Amino acid sequence: MLGYEPTWTFDTYKNATLYVPKGCKEKYQNTEGWNLFTNIVEENYFSGIHAPSSNSTKTLCTYDLTGRHVTTPTKGMYIRNGKIVLVR
Repeated sequence: MLGYEPTWTFDTYKNATLYVPKGCKEKYQNTEGWNLFTNIVEENYFSGIHAPSSNSTKTLCTYDLTGRHVTTPTKGMYIRNGKIVLVR
């Protein structure tokens, strides 16, 4: 138990969707820190890492794992459209 509510520069947890594995939503809602998210959605399939689609025509916003925007990703793990992807 933290004993305090962390301060955030942005209220990301209030505006973001937290995707969790099917059957785990209640655990997240009852865990301090994770319960700050107001929109928790369960997914049937949840592996954590998805390969980027090579035939995608839409523009993808890419971020490093610290949340900084990346314009030209090199090899490594990134966040695209809310999912972690591996760039090879």
